[in-house]
Amino acid sequence: MRVSGFGTPGVVHASEREADYTSSVMKASGAGGTRRWSAVLQVVSEQGLDNSYRPRVEWANVKYEVTPELAVRAGRIGPAGQALGARYAPDHKRLTLVNIGLNYAPGTWFLMAEAGRTNGHSFLGTTRSAYVGAGWRWRAFTSYATWASVHATGATSDPGLPVAALPPAPAPTAAALNAGLNALLATIPQQTSAAAGLRWDLRTNMALKLQVDRVTPHDGSRGTLINQTPRFRSGHTVHVASVALDFVY
Repeated sequence: MRVSGFGTPGVVHASEREADYTSSVMKASGAGGTRRWSAVLQVVSEQGLDNSYRPRVEWANVKYEVTPELAVRAGRIGPAGQALGARYAPDHKRLTLVNIGLNYAPGTWFLMAEAGRTNGHSFLGTTRSAYVGAGWRWRAFTSYATWASVHATGATSDPGLPVAALPPAPAPTAAALNAGLNALLATIPQQTSAAAGLRWDLRTNMALKLQVDRVTPHDGSRGTLINQTPRFRSGHTVHVASVALDFVY
């Protein structure tokens, strides 16, 4: 009998104190991540044709925010909200990915590049991305540098629920939900980043990697940062340093 496996222990430090750095917005949480419960109850009582004022429940739901981009809601909402949910919810939606790449390694140096387009058909949005990198090998060491960019090609905001057409009572709740929707759409990553690193092949089955990244979200986006605080500002450059050890056995 033979047992084999692999692993990567590592440590990451980021200069940003108003958000968590992550390599992808699809990560569930990061350092200092928060999870929040919230509830909405809206009861409306208006005069009917029979001259009664029988109250009715317009909104009654509980929401658990797993991450800033993922929330689970149970309860009752309005028809317009259901339409918005169907448009932006990721459940049962087709995710389209188109990528083309190049890898050229004639000897001690190498060049790599890739471009792609993603359409999530949901709040994940539509983006275009690209990266280019180059490196040089010398004995057990490999130095490299990369540059990457991602930007949105679809909507990053939506008018949301028709607040002006609603009765005065539910209007504030609808406005709050619109703000939440646009905050969610604003999480579609738009950023540029540059990185430099060094890989040391300690053994045939073990490598130590050191890397420094310079990440800058732009156009109001948080980029690939998550769990940001109200003090977070897009356009602020984040520096990230990481050390990792890859091994195979």
